[in-house]
Amino acid sequence: MANRYLKGTCHLWGFTALPHSSACRAYYDRRREVGDAFAAALRRLAGKLLSSLHHCLIHDEFYSEERAFPAHGSQDAPVEESNP
Repeated sequence: MANRYLKGTCHLWGFTALPHSSACRAYYDRRREVGDAFAAALRRLAGKLLSSLHHCLIHDEFYSEERAFPAHGSQDAPVEESNP
């Protein structure tokens, strides 16, 4: 069972990050190029952001876009394949 409030909040977080973060935009665009639909690419982005938040909280570190999206700007960066 999914927490709908958390799911909606993460969706909104991913959506609002797109115009403000070039790394988030690049990750989202790569997911779309691989074939993910709008919502699927946004879910992946939200998951990546949530994982980054978890890492920061566990390790008592500040958020670093370079650490969260190490492949940003690299054309040879591996992209996870989408599940059909």
